[in-house]
Amino acid sequence: MRFSGLLLGATALLATMTPSFAEDIAPEKLTVTTIPADMQRVYLIDLTIFHVADGKVWILDGDKLELKGMLELGFLGLFYQPPKSDKIYIASTFYDRLTRGNRADVVTVYDANTLQIVDEFPIPLKRVMPIQYRPLMQGSSDGKLLFIQNATPATSITVTNIAKKSSVELPAPGCYGTY
Repeated sequence: MRFSGLLLGATALLATMTPSFAEDIAPEKLTVTTIPADMQRVYLIDLTIFHVADGKVWILDGDKLELKGMLELGFLGLFYQPPKSDKIYIASTFYDRLTRGNRADVVTVYDANTLQIVDEFPIPLKRVMPIQYRPLMQGSSDGKLLFIQNATPATSITVTNIAKKSSVELPAPGCYGTY
């Protein structure tokens, strides 16, 4: 009882001594801009276990290490940006109850400079959901196909024709990664 009274009194005293510097902080001004195509980029996959159902990709200026943008990664999403491409592909899983319920697996296509969604198409409900590893989602050398690792636990590869938004599954017993 004595301690709680002391704590309450200290809290009341501190409340009257609120520093004025809090008023000096100007609110952030949000802007929409494009990312220069020639900027050296660093993509940081934010796969924090405390919000694994809501992963993010942070995009930094590689020279200044300044934050330039962010993309949603979804539930243990896989990130892929083809070399010399203006597109970013993210294979994600979404549940209608965040972590449970009906499942939807999709590839979301972003414009790499505006970070706007330009397309989205479904993929089979088999994609692997680990932490980010490059061999789990790759593209073909001509940029027309995506290869996405599956694990059900049987291993296979979903081959997706980007233009047609169609997929086929190829068995890959004992192979884990698209090489």
